[in-house]
Amino acid sequence: MSIDLSTFNFSEISNYWAYALGIAVSFYGTVSWFSSKHLSKESKEHLSLWLWGSYESTWLRQFCLLFDAVFGRRHLSWACFLRSSVASFITVFILYFLLGDILQEKGRIGVYLDTKDLIIYALILNVISDYLSLFETRWLLNKFSSISSIWNQLALLAFDALITAGIIWFAIEAYLFVLGKPAPSLVELVAVFSIFSIFFYSTFLTSIWAWLYCLSSWCVRLISKTRLNELLDIEHNPGRQIALIGGIAIFLIIAILFPFFKDSELSNTSLFDRYLCDTFPKATCDDLARLSTNEKQTLFFLEKNCDGGGLENCIIAASDYYLDDDGKKAADLYQKACEFGHPDGCKWAGWLYMTGFGVDSDYVRAIKFYDVACKADDLEACVNIGFMFENGAGVDQSYSAARDIYHLACERGALQGCNNLGYFYQEGKGVEKDIRKAKSLYEKSCNDEAVWGCNNLGGLYYKGLGVERDIQKMLHYNKMACDRDLTIGCDALGAIYLHGRGVPIDYQRALEYFQKSCSNNSMLGCSFLATMHASGQGVTKNLKKGLKLLTRACEHGSNLGCNLLKVHLANQKAQ
Repeated sequence: MSIDLSTFNFSEISNYWAYALGIAVSFYGTVSWFSSKHLSKESKEHLSLWLWGSYESTWLRQFCLLFDAVFGRRHLSWACFLRSSVASFITVFILYFLLGDILQEKGRIGVYLDTKDLIIYALILNVISDYLSLFETRWLLNKFSSISSIWNQLALLAFDALITAGIIWFAIEAYLFVLGKPAPSLVELVAVFSIFSIFFYSTFLTSIWAWLYCLSSWCVRLISKTRLNELLDIEHNPGRQIALIGGIAIFLIIAILFPFFKDSELSNTSLFDRYLCDTFPKATCDDLARLSTNEKQTLFFLEKNCDGGGLENCIIAASDYYLDDDGKKAADLYQKACEFGHPDGCKWAGWLYMTGFGVDSDYVRAIKFYDVACKADDLEACVNIGFMFENGAGVDQSYSAARDIYHLACERGALQGCNNLGYFYQEGKGVEKDIRKAKSLYEKSCNDEAVWGCNNLGGLYYKGLGVERDIQKMLHYNKMACDRDLTIGCDALGAIYLHGRGVPIDYQRALEYFQKSCSNNSMLGCSFLATMHASGQGVTKNLKKGLKLLTRACEHGSNLGCNLLKVHLANQKAQ
């Protein structure tokens, strides 16, 4: 993972290091004061001898006596179980009240637990788990008696961490399995993307004892076997030397780890988070995308999650690129989602290759993507295959094949298939012309999902095809289409009111419908709107605005816009 410190404010890092220095100095002052004021002369002598390494051979036994004083000598006893349980509750409460508000505020964990819930979770998840982990720690401490190598001790500590993690992870998995709820992955628990991370980390309280023993024994070895025992005033001020070493260690740990765990101002995520995303994209990148406050960074996390097999985020990232007019990137991600088995990815990849949006138009490739999606029961993709057979795009034109596909899609609930089949019956494409059948299919498809059916139904009433001509019904159905942002429905309504076809001329209504149509990128609507501005119909005459709208329509491929623009420019030149 490359580390880019440019995302961090170095003045802020300096302030943070000053804060770390303050903590280190406070630690040094507190420990020095305690040792000078509260340690007896005899205690100081023992501490000096310990630092000189005189007690190294007996240190493990003394440490185990301290451990037994806290938890009891007999592990399989009610006293040990009770003390372990009390320690579990205390640790859970400390972690939750120290970290809970911070993690919720950052959105890292979105669940709030009251005191009652916290007690119940700790009782169910931690009491037994921590008791088992405590037993494993007791075994580990005894094991250190035969292992003195630092590397072997580190290996044992790693083993302890794995066993402890496994114990509490199993408890969380079992609990959520009984409830029938999905369990967080081990990576999510470690990365603190779940409320259960609080209970996960609290179990490691038992492991702290093993670490304390190892760190203390390593510290004694470092001082006694190097010249530090000569440089430091161990004989007269052992407490102050421990305070000095501890203060330096605290400062260095904070200073080194800060860049890795400090949230970037740009994305609300840290370098460690991004390392997790690189290493475990499926488990973490989705949560990091949710946390990120930077759009570019969010998109990066979504793509990484997609690379790791997060199908839904392939679609989300592709859709974002599509909205940003980056069809090539969108096509790559849709294809990736398709390869991972997501039918929406196949369908939208097909659509991009069919329309040539951001990629070279490739009907054959589009058909292949649509076919995969259609076989996965994506009926919209099936309808699009029918459209390509209808128009001979990438395949030999075949009305009969298109008809069969539309018919099958309609029967399975794809209302756009019903509408397209209705149009076939209206025009006699691949079937005998049957306006009554067309009307029935249009009526079936006229709702929120397939507004084309409403528009075509309005067309039947306007023309009086198979029904009695009825302008009011035409207005009703076309308004349904227009209200659902089908621009051709708005264009039809605008033309009706502009020219007074079956209704009184109403420039204001015509203007409203053409404005809505043009704002939704209907170049026909923009052309009519331009004419109204240029001639002053329903608005103050504004030839400049009219020419601007016509130029836009012409540039976007409207023949009507281009022809009207030529007429207006010629008239302007003649004047």
